[in-house]
Amino acid sequence: MEQDAKLVGEISANGVLPQEKVAQHLPGDWVKEHWGKTRVPVKVNERITRQRFQVFEVPAARVSYGIMNAPSTTVQFEGRRMLAPPVEEDRQLTARGRKVLAVRLPLIAVALGIPLLYILRGSFFWNGWLAALLFSLGGFAVVTDRLVQDWTLGRRQKIRQWRFGMSVYALIAIVVALFAEPWLFEARRDISEGRLDDAQTELQALGEPESPELQQAWADLHLAHALREQNVDEVVKDALAMASKAPERAKVEQHLLSLTRQQVLASLERKNVSSASEVLASAQPVLAQAFPKDLNELTARLYEAEHAACTTASCRWKTLSLALRAELTPSREQRLGQARAMLVEQLTPRPRPKAVTLDWVLHLHKTTALATELADTPHDPQVAVLAKQAATWAREERERIPLIGAEREVAISLLQLTATSHPNILSKTTESVALSCELRDGRCVGAYLAGADKESRVLNNLKRTPVTKELLSRVLGHPVELPAPPQPRGGKPPTQTTWKDGRVTLVARWNGIYLMELRIGEVKP
Repeated sequence: MEQDAKLVGEISANGVLPQEKVAQHLPGDWVKEHWGKTRVPVKVNERITRQRFQVFEVPAARVSYGIMNAPSTTVQFEGRRMLAPPVEEDRQLTARGRKVLAVRLPLIAVALGIPLLYILRGSFFWNGWLAALLFSLGGFAVVTDRLVQDWTLGRRQKIRQWRFGMSVYALIAIVVALFAEPWLFEARRDISEGRLDDAQTELQALGEPESPELQQAWADLHLAHALREQNVDEVVKDALAMASKAPERAKVEQHLLSLTRQQVLASLERKNVSSASEVLASAQPVLAQAFPKDLNELTARLYEAEHAACTTASCRWKTLSLALRAELTPSREQRLGQARAMLVEQLTPRPRPKAVTLDWVLHLHKTTALATELADTPHDPQVAVLAKQAATWAREERERIPLIGAEREVAISLLQLTATSHPNILSKTTESVALSCELRDGRCVGAYLAGADKESRVLNNLKRTPVTKELLSRVLGHPVELPAPPQPRGGKPPTQTTWKDGRVTLVARWNGIYLMELRIGEVKP
């Protein structure tokens, strides 16, 4: 009380303080309204012996304010320290803040959202125009926010200034947005002036090539790009991107044909068949529809170039066949007939001449290789039949040549070995049976057959019988059967049997009914 009020009077009395004495010092209205509230109730057996009444002066100040035409708001400060009243919500300023915030959030969304949409539309818009648009929209948002703030405060003079600023920034944003947008006439101008990359970027930003209003511009772009391109793959891409019946595509296809012919012939002249083949493969999807005859002729020349590099009759026949099927001409047909006749002559079986055995074996190997290569020729069934017959004849002729008595080189060729690690032993191991040939004075004088698996040497079981029979026939030079198990003698089966095939002695070692090894000729295992 002493900090905020001033004592201006003090009234005291012995016993109860009468109202009349107090009324001399205070306004009558106040006494009449408030004096009764100051009376102290007295209980039974209680009495007042003395009372004192103090009068204080408390200063107070009232501040009233209002925003625009809203009712005034009054704030009262009391006491010498001018203490503020308890905190409570200010309705006018709170309403103003809500209005400002309600406008500020959409402004932020516009200032940031529109540039973000341009960024998401593609790389075409990632340029200086986007920065200018962001700047103009940001300025528009800031000026509009200031306008709302002053409008909610009723500052009419400043509102006019902010309106002018809003108009300027809005106009700048509209102009920048127009310049930032792609335009069809700009793409056409880039095409005419040779800026094809810029034109493509502009068209891609405008929309898909399938759009009716953009098809002509895309066709002009592909035509301009194809006519200045020297890469066949790129020209093919341009052609395939255009409508099949468009006049611009016909020009692209004609350019592709000239470019393909030029590059293919140049590669063939350098004898670079692989490069010419790659060029033809790239151009084939387009030229096969537009210029099939020209494509076939170039393909035929490619096969003719491969024919010139061939070293075998089968290769020459195959390449000439492919060239003839690509494009039929009398000269190609005649050359193919000659190559086929030579091939048929090589496949036709003939009697064994009185020549060195090794030469005859090598001839049989070549015939087998040629027949295997030509076994699958669907375009010429007669050659396929001859090839199968020649393969059978060569195999039978080779099987007639015995390994026993053959010279070292002949034996190596018959066994189809590439090398031998032992000077006096030739070895050939299949999946189940091992064959060893012993050499003496440069000839095979004996052979030894045993199971290839050390844990199981049985030769006449279900798995090894066919292989053992085949190898034994090859050693002797004619078909032969495996020996039957020997009959027991004296209740005990023999462990070895011997017999002759012509002049060749064969020895079989047994374990009961199981054939464990075969020795043919002069061989010691």
